Amino acid sequence: MNVQRRLSRRIAATVGAALLLVALLLAMRVLAARMVAVHLLHEAQRQSATLRNRQPLWQWELRQPGDLVAGRAFGHASVTADGQGLDIVSQDGTPFELGLPIDRAVDLAHWPLLQLQASASSGARLDVLQRTAPDAPLCTASSAAVLSVGTQRLTIDLSRLNWTASDSGQCSAPGQTWLLRLRVQMPQGSHLYLRSAALLSPEVITLPEHPTWVLSNEASSSNLDGIHPTTAVPWFELPTGSSAENMLAWRDRLRSSWPAALIVPAGFDPKATAPAAMSEGWAWAACLVYLAILLASAAKPLQGAVRPWFEAAACMAGPLWLIAGLQWKTHPAWPPVIALVAALLYAAVVSKRDKVALHGNVGVAQSWLFALFPLLPTMGLLAVLGQHPAAPSIVHALTYLAWASLQQWLMLAVVLPKLQQGLAGSFSVDPWPAVMFVAMLFALLHTPNGALMQLCLLVECWWAWCYARSGRLLPIVLAHAGCALIVEAGLLGVLTRSLEVSARFFL
Repeated sequence: MNVQRRLSRRIAATVGAALLLVALLLAMRVLAARMVAVHLLHEAQRQSATLRNRQPLWQWELRQPGDLVAGRAFGHASVTADGQGLDIVSQDGTPFELGLPIDRAVDLAHWPLLQLQASASSGARLDVLQRTAPDAPLCTASSAAVLSVGTQRLTIDLSRLNWTASDSGQCSAPGQTWLLRLRVQMPQGSHLYLRSAALLSPEVITLPEHPTWVLSNEASSSNLDGIHPTTAVPWFELPTGSSAENMLAWRDRLRSSWPAALIVPAGFDPKATAPAAMSEGWAWAACLVYLAILLASAAKPLQGAVRPWFEAAACMAGPLWLIAGLQWKTHPAWPPVIALVAALLYAAVVSKRDKVALHGNVGVAQSWLFALFPLLPTMGLLAVLGQHPAAPSIVHALTYLAWASLQQWLMLAVVLPKLQQGLAGSFSVDPWPAVMFVAMLFALLHTPNGALMQLCLLVECWWAWCYARSGRLLPIVLAHAGCALIVEAGLLGVLTRSLEVSARFFL
């Protein structure tokens, strides 16, 4: 009777764990879609406010060399910051080029006026270069303007210039543009002081009152047949229930055809006022409070049942702020980066002080086989669905191995034991509650990449269970790095849109 009762409890626990896993997988999808929807709404709000205030959609504040493409001039010229903008000096009098960074298509058909805040120490001739598609010939407008000594503002009407293709053909008046450069020629030793650039419209741009197009779930982001907006700013409402990946695929495809399109999730309207972001002062204040809490806990740990929960939360708060808080952008903000470093240092202190290690009765060979098992289905998917697999460089592979080591050490060697202590008070009980908890936290460290969050939830459940049985981290680290590098090499676009996380996923 006792055997039957134990078996019934085991079956019930297994079914409950499976149902919880399914619920978490669905929750990850919903969370990712919600975060992407909010991001797209905020983008539409900012764009709407910009247009209503008659401000340019495309503008470049040039303060540091890094504000130019490649952070330098193409040719024989030096670029330095002078406190107000860029000081560009011709080294030998030959033409050099300055690239304006473009992360998506630019609409020169409706915004053809290139306005420069610039001055020169001597006369400078300007050519303009642009490319209508990523693989199209380069089009050049020679002698587009002359920058005279003392000039502070120069406006060039790109629609009135004569454009010549690099293959000696003719270019039509620019519409969509994927590259925009200035070619400058001035005497040797002359200075060009460049402050900003912007694209303006000669006409008043009006916003639609209602969505121009309401997209359906039956339509595909790769097929835009039947969609022919004629306005400069068409408004698209995305299909109901779209996943995070589908919404971004729609955004990229629509903007490649209509660069100024307003793109909003189903049921949302763009507002005239841009949303207010958390101020830098508040971010620094939160960072300082977090650092003070970590220092106090490292010097004098809490006692009692709350201690493992507190220490697990303290270790995870910094990484989650950076990733799930969408603070990891092209240039991450300093407060969450400092919080991440502090959390890792605190985790090292906790790990060294507690000297906690989980050791099961699993042999070395068996622990390696279990940990490396996810490599088999991953390689199988690569063989069946792989798209032009390319082996990573040795440097990249070693870098990712170090990154995987850091992640798994934090999640399995530090946080997992704390969760087991908090849930049971010992390591002898069923590890599955703590395993599921740590897998959920690991998945959240890949927010808002929905598909990647789901994959990480599944595989970390397996690896956390392996670690709880064997206490061996190395095979798990190698399996983690191997699976990620295989996905990166040939399964991007099949299993997941990218391996990017936090705000970088939106790029």
